[in-house]
Amino acid sequence: MNTEDTEIRESNPSAGSSRHRIKARWYHKVIFLGIGAIFACIIIEVALRFTNIVRNIGPSFTTYDSEYGKRLKQSFSCIRKCPEFTMKFTSNSQRFRGPEPDGPTKGGIVFLGDSFTMGYGVSDGEEYPSLVGEELFARTKQQLPIVNMGMGNNGNGRWLKFLNREVENYDAKLVVFQVCGNDYGDNVSENLYHYTESGDLIENPVPGISPMRRLHNLTEAIPFLSSSYLFCYLKQAATTSRLGRGGRPAPNNPQTEGSKSFSPAEELTFALIEEALTITTDRDWPTLVVSVVSSPRQNEELAARCKKHGIDLVLIPDRPEHPDLYYEVDHHWNKAGHQYVAQTITDVIIEKLTPLQASKS
Repeated sequence: MNTEDTEIRESNPSAGSSRHRIKARWYHKVIFLGIGAIFACIIIEVALRFTNIVRNIGPSFTTYDSEYGKRLKQSFSCIRKCPEFTMKFTSNSQRFRGPEPDGPTKGGIVFLGDSFTMGYGVSDGEEYPSLVGEELFARTKQQLPIVNMGMGNNGNGRWLKFLNREVENYDAKLVVFQVCGNDYGDNVSENLYHYTESGDLIENPVPGISPMRRLHNLTEAIPFLSSSYLFCYLKQAATTSRLGRGGRPAPNNPQTEGSKSFSPAEELTFALIEEALTITTDRDWPTLVVSVVSSPRQNEELAARCKKHGIDLVLIPDRPEHPDLYYEVDHHWNKAGHQYVAQTITDVIIEKLTPLQASKS
C-alpha cells in the first residue's frame, strides 16, 4: 500500500468512506435504472398486445443460403401471429412447406411462387397447393405428390435456380408458376439476375451472409425473444425504415397503364418469366401460370408470353374485385381465398393431366 495514501487516510478517515458512499450511490442508481427499464419494457410489451400495431409476431421462416440467397428453414415449425390471423407453419427436411413426405415425391405437381404459394396467412394444409392435392384426389382418385416450393419475399429468379438445379429430380407431371405484382420490385432488390441492354439474362453471384442476417440469427437464438411484441415491433420499425413504407421493396417506378415501354424492373421480370417458360417448354413439362395482384397491363404482357409457349394463364381476381378472398389489412389470401384458387386451378389441372393419363393407358 502507498505510504502517502495511508497517511492521508489516517489524517482524514472520512475520505475513504466518502468515496465508498459515492460508489454505492452509483451502484444503486444503475440498479434502479435497470429495474425501471425492465418495468418499462414489461408495460410496453403488455400495451402492444392490446393494439394491432405489430404486424408479425414469431420467428422468421427463412435462413441464409449460399446458392439461393435464402431458403425456408429445414424441418421447422412455429406459430405466427398477426392482427388478422394466427397461423401454424411447418417445413419439411426438403426445406419446402408441408409435412415430411411419407412416400416418393416424384411424378407430382411442383408449385413455385412467393408468399401466396407458400400460404402466408393460413395454417398447414390450408394453403392452395395442399388443397389442390386434396381436390384432385376427390375428383380423380389420383394421389399425386405435392411439392410446395413457395417462399415469401422473393421474386422469379429463384424459379430459374430451382428449375436448373432441383425440379428435374421430382419428375413433375405439372409445374405451376405463381406471379405476383410485387415480383417486379423483389427481382431488383434480391439481385439474383440482371438483364443487360443487349437482352441477355445473367445470373449474379450470391453475396455472403449480411451483417443484418447475422444479427437476426443471433437474436432468434435467444429463447422466447421472437415471441416478444416489443422485439417484433422494433424489428418491424427497422425493416420499414430500411425498405420503405410497408417493409417491402419499391417496384422500381413501373410504367403507367397504357405505356408501351417497360421499366427496368418489368424488363427483368418478364425476362425471368420468359426463361422459366422456355425451360419448361423445352423439357416438355406441362405448365400453368397463376397471376395475382398484377396490373392489367402487366397481365396482358404475361398472357402474351404464355400464349407464345402454349401455356395456360389463370388470373385470380384482385382484392377490390373480390375482397372476400383477401385479408383486409394484410392483403394475402385468407382461407376462403386459398379454397377459391385451389378449386379454380384444379379445373385447369385436370384438363392438362387427363391427356397424359390417356397416353399412358
